[in-house]
Amino acid sequence: EIAYIKAQVVAAAVATADTRAAPSFAWEKRNKLFERCSTKPKKSQKNKNATAGGDVERSVNLKRIIKELKKNPELVNIRSANMPPLPDGYTLLHAAAYAGNQEVFEYLLQEHVVVDPNHDDYDGRPI
Repeated sequence: EIAYIKAQVVAAAVATADTRAAPSFAWEKRNKLFERCSTKPKKSQKNKNATAGGDVERSVNLKRIIKELKKNPELVNIRSANMPPLPDGYTLLHAAAYAGNQEVFEYLLQEHVVVDPNHDDYDGRPI
């Protein structure tokens, strides 16, 4: 188990270092994603791709997050680094939960994040 924990710490550190070492345009894109995830929704728009059950209201922030993650799905796994008020090492899901952004949190859980209760990240948080 100690080896597993060490591997998780190293993986989180590498992901955080990758975020810090990214070119400035990538850094700005990542920072903007974290900002959008940790901002509560302000304005809703009807979803054009709603199911037959009815229209789904989505905030402008969520629509932009969806667009970015469709273009770059690997960004769902990025980690925060020097992005106050978020602690270093947070994922987009952590950022949404930290800010209480239920809309983004639910979207990420439904569309992008695999929840495994037997797996945790480097400091004991599931997911």
